[in-house]
Amino acid sequence: MKRMRLLTAAVAGVIAISGCGKDEGPARATGGAPGASAAPSISGPASDPDGAGAGAAPLPDQRRGKPWWDETRPAAAGDPVGPKGSTCELPVSFAAPKDWKIKKTTLDGGPLDDLAREGGFTVACEIDAKPAGVLGLMQVFRQDEPGAELKAAVDGHLKAQEGVVKRQDRTVTAGGLPALEVSYGSYSKVLEVTRLKRALAVQLPNKEIILLSIGGLDEEEHLGLLSGLRLAHAGMRST
Repeated sequence: MKRMRLLTAAVAGVIAISGCGKDEGPARATGGAPGASAAPSISGPASDPDGAGAGAAPLPDQRRGKPWWDETRPAAAGDPVGPKGSTCELPVSFAAPKDWKIKKTTLDGGPLDDLAREGGFTVACEIDAKPAGVLGLMQVFRQDEPGAELKAAVDGHLKAQEGVVKRQDRTVTAGGLPALEVSYGSYSKVLEVTRLKRALAVQLPNKEIILLSIGGLDEEEHLGLLSGLRLAHAGMRST
């Protein structure tokens, strides 16, 4: 009987020990510093795009997949675009993605100048993603004649493009400035292919509009370029 009481006490002790630690507090994240929490799985345009970057809270209307792909994370930041003394001076500033090459557009009055103009806007610079292993580029347009309402100006820009299909708009902000984001396709009758496209138009206090545009022949290319547009949107500032 004495041995039975000792055995019962021993079993109870093992059970008590095995239960310890269940209420020791929050679990620690693996692969990081003690007490660190897991990174959020989504980082689209921030709910406060006025300076938010990767890891910021998403927009309230965030949508995964087509057409917005809000789960796409901003690219790592590289050289600045827009500030005085930079390769491409603008009335706004933002970061180009790391390793993307900024190329200023120079007009010389020749016949090729028309290639830089599209629907009331002219290309100020192009940011080439190829050095970073992404095919395609981001075009940065300046409005030729400021004054039009934001949506009307964007309508004019898209009207000049070939075969715009499946257009969807949403109103956002960028650096505290009113902005319009547009997702659409551009269908080529010659190639019989639809390119995925995205535009972000930002209106300054003087009514001038800066428009950033990306494309992509397929979804992979488009999403690679979209990470650069996400970065520009998150860090946009009026200079």
